[in-house]
Amino acid sequence: MRRRERRVPDTAQHSLDWGGAPEAEGAAGPTRCGGTAFRASTPWHLYVGNERLDQYLNRRGLGWVVRLREELQAVDFSDLETNYTGVGRAPYHPRMMMGLIIYGTLKKKSTLRELEELAVADVGAWWICGGEQPDHSTIGNFLVRHQEAISRELFVSLVHDLVGRKGITNGVVAGDGTVIEAAASRYTMLSQEAAEQVAAEAKKSADQQPADQGLAQAARQAEEIAAVARQRGARRWRPSRGSTEAKSAWVVAPFESAAVMQPCKDGRRRPSYKPSVLVHECGLIVSQAVEASRESAAIPELLDQHEAVFGAAPRTLLLDAGYHNIDVLTHIAARQIDVLCPSGSPVEGQWTRKGYQGKFGKTDFAYDADTDRYRCPAGQWLVPGATYHEPSKGLAARKYRTTQCRGCELRARCTQSKQGRALERYEGEEIKEAMQQVMAQRGAKRQYRKRKEIVERIFAELAWRQGLKRFRRRGRSGSALEFSLHCIAHNLKWALRASPSRLVFALIRHLRRWWRLRVIWARNLPISRPDSDNLQPLAA
Repeated sequence: MRRRERRVPDTAQHSLDWGGAPEAEGAAGPTRCGGTAFRASTPWHLYVGNERLDQYLNRRGLGWVVRLREELQAVDFSDLETNYTGVGRAPYHPRMMMGLIIYGTLKKKSTLRELEELAVADVGAWWICGGEQPDHSTIGNFLVRHQEAISRELFVSLVHDLVGRKGITNGVVAGDGTVIEAAASRYTMLSQEAAEQVAAEAKKSADQQPADQGLAQAARQAEEIAAVARQRGARRWRPSRGSTEAKSAWVVAPFESAAVMQPCKDGRRRPSYKPSVLVHECGLIVSQAVEASRESAAIPELLDQHEAVFGAAPRTLLLDAGYHNIDVLTHIAARQIDVLCPSGSPVEGQWTRKGYQGKFGKTDFAYDADTDRYRCPAGQWLVPGATYHEPSKGLAARKYRTTQCRGCELRARCTQSKQGRALERYEGEEIKEAMQQVMAQRGAKRQYRKRKEIVERIFAELAWRQGLKRFRRRGRSGSALEFSLHCIAHNLKWALRASPSRLVFALIRHLRRWWRLRVIWARNLPISRPDSDNLQPLAA
């Protein structure tokens, strides 16, 4: 009786030096774009044992890495490809370099040394890079070369592509800003007097040795820092009530002169920047910008990026109280955008801004346009005085006073001044009053409550899941580059979650929730609900 012969399977492990047989799709040579031939970075020849690397990743629960490479293949990197001259050795393709940086960002590794180590030791980075292993200097040179293009053109191009492929339409967007610590140390901060002294000493050394270009450059930099300190010191004595910028703006960091000393999210005062975003109601970051200390100054840039993506302004814009000022509301109304922006904090149950230490705020005083007077909560009238120019705001203003405060029963809740309560009315304040009337509508309040769930979780995800708690690159341009990379990584991660099947299931969940709410309303609430569907926008 003869036994059936069986061959032992070939379990010999392939070499770790990418010894797998190349597949048909990886047989292409170097990628040529214009006059530049980029190095080929196809991963089809990578094996772990006898198993191809993409199959290994899928079996190990890392299929999102494979899908991330597929998303990167759909991104247009022509803005970065044109920055190469085609002279010298074949460079790494921008798609591979950006893939490594984005993958490292999603793994909370964003320093150059961490990215170099990731390309060597991480199997997911092997698949993203196609086996290439760029060192930290190559990654740093890539970021410096494409700093401006990544911060603006690449981000807008990526969002425009995702909007088209995922079928996102123009709708409701929510805006917000946060405070992120700069790369400068707080221990090197210089006051105005110290900065001027350093500038004087540097100028003296440069004058003694006029042939030394290094001393001349140091003297110019020291004078620029002193000029920034003097500019901030000029605003030191005119702080707005409750403002923290004017109290801390008279110091400057020598290596981060654009960063402003301000409270961070942990309560500590550090040199920091204020990045801002506009987030679509689907969770996609459609625009981003970085300012020094005023998040409202980023609104024009944010709206320009939104128009570049969708070809139109947002249908509805939701902003918090930090943007409730004349300049922002006037700019938004000029673009004919429906905006909802309360003056108070709805989270604390205050839709209008309260006064100093909880006293009556300006919104508690009714303005009569016919008689040009304010009526206080006690029924007394505040009459106008002379018109003057407010240099800190650059607007004409007029002060309103009353002489009936001495015997008023509400004085303790209104003012502690011996001269009585006074109000300042600035040029163009009618638009803030119009916004207050819009926010008094029930439909506006219900729609505004979407803002928190749309935009607040974005900064939490950037900080806790991507590790953006402090900028690692110096200067405002370096911080803008780093923040743009984090926003690009977040959008690509959103694209991985927004697969067609997931979108269908999410739509079904929303329809079920809508139907349940309709049943509840039909049983417990009257059918006709005033002010819910007749929302009067500010742009009207």
